Amino acid sequence: MVTLRGNLFKKYNMSRTLRNYGQPSRGLGDTIAKFTHATGIHSLAQMGAKAMGKKDCGCKKRQQALNKAFPYKTK
Repeated sequence: MVTLRGNLFKKYNMSRTLRNYGQPSRGLGDTIAKFTHATGIHSLAQMGAKAMGKKDCGCKKRQQALNKAFPYKTK
């Protein structure tokens, strides 16, 4: 996992995203989101998007689209 220090930890609010790991995934998008948060890829994508002048990296929209296209069966 990528270690973020000081303001970067607060800026990307990783503590809020860590709370979602205990929740069951609704689809493929949730599973990929958990993986990218755990490995630090999400933080790198956000930093890259900010460096290119974009508001966000589009991860949330992609997550929702994948959840809709590939949902997991509910019991």
